[in-house]
Amino acid sequence: MSVTAYERLPLDSQRRLDAVCLRFERAWAGPVRPDVRDHLADTPPEERAAWLTELLHLELECRNRAGESPRPAEYHQRLPNDTRVINAVFAEAAASAVGVGSVVGKYRLTRLIGRGGMSSVYEADDPVIGRPVAVKLLTGRADAAKITEEARLAGRLAHPNIVTVYDAGSDGGVWYMAMERLAVSASDRLKQGGPFDPPTATRIAADVCRGLATAHAAGLVHRDIKPANVLLTGATGTLVAKLSDFGLARETDGGGAFEIAGTPAYMPPEVLAGHPAGPSGDIYSLGATYYTLLTGRPPYQAATAAEATAAHRGAPAPTPRRARAKCRPSPPTSLPARWPRIRPAGTPVPPRCSPIWRPPCRTGRFASAAS
Repeated sequence: MSVTAYERLPLDSQRRLDAVCLRFERAWAGPVRPDVRDHLADTPPEERAAWLTELLHLELECRNRAGESPRPAEYHQRLPNDTRVINAVFAEAAASAVGVGSVVGKYRLTRLIGRGGMSSVYEADDPVIGRPVAVKLLTGRADAAKITEEARLAGRLAHPNIVTVYDAGSDGGVWYMAMERLAVSASDRLKQGGPFDPPTATRIAADVCRGLATAHAAGLVHRDIKPANVLLTGATGTLVAKLSDFGLARETDGGGAFEIAGTPAYMPPEVLAGHPAGPSGDIYSLGATYYTLLTGRPPYQAATAAEATAAHRGAPAPTPRRARAKCRPSPPTSLPARWPRIRPAGTPVPPRCSPIWRPPCRTGRFASAAS
């Protein structure tokens, strides 16, 4: 998905907003209906628009589920200084009137998976083949050419570590793309269970490397590698990672005007400096993603996008050992009892364990993140 105002917030602000939205939604189940204004009281001015956008979307969903038909005018009266945000939210809602239970193309939408600045993703049923799929719908602010271009580029790729695109088209003015449905993203798993253990994080990164190699060999640059775009399937011991969301992908030999695109926490320094993205930029973003898988947070804790830019362009590469003391198991202090049968008596313990996992690739300044 494209970068949203929410994704531009500092990580601490995202967590606070997540907690506020959870309290807000729970309050809707109580006897007293919550007021959006009460949850904006302590919001920094520069973050107000992002917070209001998320809260309004949440309130509209709650009201729609209750059978109500909210109108912009009532919010204009309550929030007279926020008409621009209100109008944008209602415009997106109007363009995304299709919801759970609707049929788009041949697909019946069964559950909302997530929403971004330009699209919403639903779980859906394919009645012809009888399989679950994920259906991506464009919102009002998105250009229909974006989803057809994404489908065209992703549809060229066939690899077990890239999400498969099945179909794309338009139904009643609603543009959609149907693709392989996977259980959860790496970002969701991080929020639920914290950092991955090093072997699992490495398997995920290696899988993404394989998918990226296929995309790069086909002349594509992804430009938005991050945990939210890495989807997972299988149990812990048999976990498989697949690269998704080619909405910002570009052909390496393609023309057109250059644009800075991606998520600041994972963008390579050359792109932040205003240069076009190349395959090496994807590898840098994968390095930053790998760090996040190991530690549970992006490599740089920046309060603003400008600070994130400065950090990526000039700050020393952080090491995950400082963020996660148990990133690598400690060396043993004694030999197991069965070892005398397979090692000569008196054999000293090595001063350091041999590595049990190795980085799938080294990415310049993020080489130390995999050490």
